[in-house]
Amino acid sequence: MRQILRWEFLLVKRFFRKKSFLFLCLLLPLLGFFLRLGSRGILRIGLVAEEKEGQLPEVNRRVADRLLTGDTVLRIEKVPDERRAREQLRDGRLDAAWILPSDLEARIEKRAGGKNIPLVTVLEREDSAVVLLSREVLYRALYPEISESVYRSFLTEKFSLQPDSPTVRQELDTRYAAVKIDGELISYENAAGQTVRRQSYLRSPL
Repeated sequence: MRQILRWEFLLVKRFFRKKSFLFLCLLLPLLGFFLRLGSRGILRIGLVAEEKEGQLPEVNRRVADRLLTGDTVLRIEKVPDERRAREQLRDGRLDAAWILPSDLEARIEKRAGGKNIPLVTVLEREDSAVVLLSREVLYRALYPEISESVYRSFLTEKFSLQPDSPTVRQELDTRYAAVKIDGELISYENAAGQTVRRQSYLRSPL
């Protein structure tokens, strides 16, 4: 046993004479720390869903739910209001903040009707490639609401329907919900030519 330990000591001893090996040994704890941070999310995003008359609008709730429960490598967390989001952004506690306004539904309808108005306020600490790619997650959460609004706007204009009629609104919503499209728009394969079923939406552009 002693002979084995002696051989092991002599084998390892020569590595400790190299400065590069010692440097790598010192870097290992730091590498583990960054890997631990990476597992929590590559970016910290603050989400503000503004209320209207003390109540959270249904559109805001749906968009917020998609962002908070979706499959993403981002770390998205709720922030009470825009003021606190800006403070955390300045302090470096957030990399970006997404503000869902209280009149988001009205803005979406105006946008679908052809008016060029912003839907969401995006605050960013720096303009990096990763931050730019993170916007795709926000677009994905907003798309279902925008798509349905454009659908209603097109049909009411084409067939001269009354958009404020509850009967018309219910009929259009029912028909829109009945449309189901199966399959994927993009097929992902690895280097071996095997199809990859699960793919992070954020990493898709990469």
